[in-house]
Amino acid sequence: MRIYGILFLLLLSLIPIKAGAIDPENMTAQEYTVVERNCKSAQQILQRIQYVDPVARVNRGTAYHNISKLMSSMTSRTAFNTYILPQMSVETEAIQDLRTQFAKDYTDYEIALRDLINYNCANNPQEFYVRLVDVRAKRSIVTLRVKEIDRRLDVFSANITQLNQLVRAKAQQ
Repeated sequence: MRIYGILFLLLLSLIPIKAGAIDPENMTAQEYTVVERNCKSAQQILQRIQYVDPVARVNRGTAYHNISKLMSSMTSRTAFNTYILPQMSVETEAIQDLRTQFAKDYTDYEIALRDLINYNCANNPQEFYVRLVDVRAKRSIVTLRVKEIDRRLDVFSANITQLNQLVRAKAQQ
C-alpha cells in the first residue's frame, strides 16, 4: 500500500523543479525542456503506480465497508440497549458519507492518472505538466479523505471506550 506513495515521490524527484513552482502558462524554455525530457520516464513510473493503486483501493475500500457495517451494528445495538451516545450515530453516518466520497474521489484520480499516462507528452509538455499537477491535486484529495475517515474512526473508537465504561457501570449496579 505504501509502494504507490514511494513511487509517486520518485516521480516527483524526476522533475527537479518544486511542485507547483512552474506556472504552466508561463513556462521558461528551460522548464519546458526539463518537462519534455522527463515526461516519458515519468509516465513509466505512473504506470507502475497505476498497477499498484487498484489493489490498495480495493483493500482500503473493503476495509471501510466492513468497518462501516460493524459501526452500524454497534450503533444500533447501543441504542437498542438504551445507552445514550449520539456521537456514535453521527460518526457512523459521517463514515458512510466519507466512504462514498472516497470512492468518487479515487475514481476521479484514477481517470486523471490514466489520461496522464496515455497523454502524448512529447507533443505538448506544457499540457502534460498541467495534467500532472491535476493528478497530484486529485491524489491529495484522496489522501485528505483517508485522513478524515481515520480521524472519524478515532472518534468512534473513543465512543466505544465510553460505551465500555457505561456497560461496566451498569453491571456494577
